Amino acid sequence: MKKKIVIIIIMCLIVFITIFLLCNKEKELSIDNMSLREKIGQMLMVYYNIDEVDEDLIKSLEENKPGGFILTGANLISYDRTRKFISDLYKYGGKNMIVAVDQEGGSVQRLYDIKDKKATFLPNMYDVGILDDKEISYKIGNIIGTEVSSIGANTVFSPVLDIGNYKFSAMGKRMLSDNKDIVISNAMEIYKGIYDTDVIPIVKHFPGIGDTSLDTHDANVSIVDKTYEELYDTDLQPFINAIDKCVEVIMVGHSSYPKITNDNLPASLSSVIVNDILRNELKFDGVVIMDAVNMGTISNNYSEKDIYIKAINAGVNMFIMPNGSKRVIDLIEKAVKSGEIDEKMIDDSAKRIVDLRNKISNKNEFNNNFGLSINKKFICEKFHDYCIYNE
Repeated sequence: MKKKIVIIIIMCLIVFITIFLLCNKEKELSIDNMSLREKIGQMLMVYYNIDEVDEDLIKSLEENKPGGFILTGANLISYDRTRKFISDLYKYGGKNMIVAVDQEGGSVQRLYDIKDKKATFLPNMYDVGILDDKEISYKIGNIIGTEVSSIGANTVFSPVLDIGNYKFSAMGKRMLSDNKDIVISNAMEIYKGIYDTDVIPIVKHFPGIGDTSLDTHDANVSIVDKTYEELYDTDLQPFINAIDKCVEVIMVGHSSYPKITNDNLPASLSSVIVNDILRNELKFDGVVIMDAVNMGTISNNYSEKDIYIKAINAGVNMFIMPNGSKRVIDLIEKAVKSGEIDEKMIDDSAKRIVDLRNKISNKNEFNNNFGLSINKKFICEKFHDYCIYNE
């Protein structure tokens, strides 16, 4: 009799615990009950030029439901205000909203904009490539991820996979090397270092922009004058390796590849680059995000309507820095209803982004490992020229 009672009690406890866990499990996002406008909203990574989630931003987040937010210098003024800002983004935009920041090292490290608490100042990637030390590269990735996580963000635009000679490239010392083997081995160590902090790394800039001297931020046209065979032998190899390692997000750049596409269409708007090469040939099955919409190479040459229609039809899933969430949603919705964009493309993009968001568990609960002296000391020991920035 006693044995039966014990079994009944155990079974009741199992049922109770199961019900408790199910009730307290955060509901995963799904596109099943989303309207067309809500699915389009998932495709936007928006920005806001103050460091406060005010009523206007709250209204935009709740009405337009963007899938992501990119942090800029305007949001990164002081440490505590930054953390409050990001906490409020999750409050009004969803706990697993994609919150991203540029943090490569060298000339691109937004966290160093925070004035009252200094982030670890990271070296140029070229200097990392010179050392060609996997342990050091992993540690740098780990510092990036730790500090991104410390402010509460969950995604970072890093590492750079481009290959080129910094003396002649618009990318300069943002690249690890002009040697593909050095780029492959060290970039993936940086990637792993970031990933191990529960931050999602976004590799860039497919299919490789290291071999152009014109900066896509400003230039009208940025040409990479390579055949597909030449590109495959060099620039594509780090991306092929990254895809083999199951990277989840790849950024496509705005340079043009006329010897491959037979036109000057930027990679970000080209079905040949995104759909034919990245999706079909290289078998990438994650999220494709294109470099910022407001960059000169596309904004100077294409209407806003053309940019979104061409990019979505090419296979791009997500857009950084759209010029007004509602305007862009209206524009894309109209293009879908007119038949210029197949709604299946919207469904595919929204599902990929929602799947990514469901992987973001927000484990990064605002740790306090920002600008640790031990990390600054590590950088100083390995890269003496950077000691002055890490005092």
